[in-house]
Amino acid sequence: MYSNTDQIGVFENLTGRLPTLFIVLLVIPIVFSLFRIFAPRNRAAELMPDNGRRLPYMVPYLCMFAMAGAFGVGGFYLLRGVNQFWASFYDDAVLKVYPVREIWWFLPGFSALVLPWLLTLWLLRKLGYAAQAAEFIAEGNEKANFDCDRVMRWLAWGILLPVALFTLPAIPMHLAVTRTEVRVTGYGRLTPDVFRLVDAKKAYMVDGYYLRDGNFEPHADLLVDFADGRRLDANAVGDGGTEPSPQLVQLLLSGGHLTAVHVKTAEDIPRNQ
Repeated sequence: MYSNTDQIGVFENLTGRLPTLFIVLLVIPIVFSLFRIFAPRNRAAELMPDNGRRLPYMVPYLCMFAMAGAFGVGGFYLLRGVNQFWASFYDDAVLKVYPVREIWWFLPGFSALVLPWLLTLWLLRKLGYAAQAAEFIAEGNEKANFDCDRVMRWLAWGILLPVALFTLPAIPMHLAVTRTEVRVTGYGRLTPDVFRLVDAKKAYMVDGYYLRDGNFEPHADLLVDFADGRRLDANAVGDGGTEPSPQLVQLLLSGGHLTAVHVKTAEDIPRNQ
């Protein structure tokens, strides 16, 4: 049995999601309608001279599934592995902090959705199975009622390419703590910003921040001010929603011989200290 409080909570949760669900349900048919208008079926591409060559029916589908797995899972581990390999050059680090693993799913995920179709058709044509490729195009066009091949190319250029351009600059990102300094390689940076722990002056443990609507959002963080006027954010390679680990906080405080001052938000830190 649910209590009244539980029922109210479930109702509020559903009503809070209704605008998003409504937008999704509204956008999908609009997008498909636009595809049918701007990418009508290209029946000429569905008619190719038949040389009689055919692969078993399931082979192209198995090829697409294999490519999707390779791009999705393999791409994730490749990006994460390159990120960690980049950080491995600092072998004197006591602790290394990497970006959240979720950011490595975007590019492989979109690649797994878009590229297998295009590459399978390309392989069929290159290997002399152009008529079978045309049959697959015709089958997809019949179900979608638009030119699937053209739409997939649009998605590759319009979605996959921008995702790649935003993801690749994140590969060098990491934070490395040694016994004497902190090295932070930020987004789009090839070389790290170096903070010498001996120059650390003040440390502040922040509880969170205020949202635009005035509500307080709890989000623990550690900010360290240095003698040259720079400020180190312990969550420098986080995604804005993560919090620094207790181990990282302890290393920064002990390495700089600091005691953190507790503040509610970063705006409460005294200026010119």
